[in-house]
Amino acid sequence: IEKDSRDISPCCESGTCLCEGYNGEILVGTYQGMYVYFPDENIIENYMYSRDIEYSISHNWINDIYRDSHHRIWVATPAGLNKFEVSTGKFSKYGEANGFTNLVCTNIIADNTNVLWITTDNGIVKYNSESNVVVRTYGIDDGVLSTNFEKNSSMMDKNGVIYFGSNDGLVYFHPNNI
Repeated sequence: IEKDSRDISPCCESGTCLCEGYNGEILVGTYQGMYVYFPDENIIENYMYSRDIEYSISHNWINDIYRDSHHRIWVATPAGLNKFEVSTGKFSKYGEANGFTNLVCTNIIADNTNVLWITTDNGIVKYNSESNVVVRTYGIDDGVLSTNFEKNSSMMDKNGVIYFGSNDGLVYFHPNNI
């Protein structure tokens, strides 16, 4: 997309991740915030961190974007987890007050019960997205191979096994077995 209907063009050429929103919008993570492209209107919006705006995203580096089964948009940044409301353009931020022991979030995926699994620099976080609290963080002491996860490197297979890519190899588990 070079320019939208308002003659606005994206200012960043480095996309880090992609996600399709519930209504067909395209969410693009970059190192300069998150862009949302509304193809029906041919409009691009950019969302960047601002300490002066309460509902801005928590950081401009976007590591992962995930849409859960309830159509909520979750965004992983080096400054915590964010939930994005497309209709208002507002972000809710989740961090230490919600139980995170490390704010560097690199991957987000949900299991079959809609529990979010989030990789951080401290391990794998099991996150209750309904009550917005960390249930538990699994780290090296729990048998996790690495706490150095690659951004945007997660998937769940047809059997419900979750996989995360790390600098030390592939980390995988079935949420029912831990």
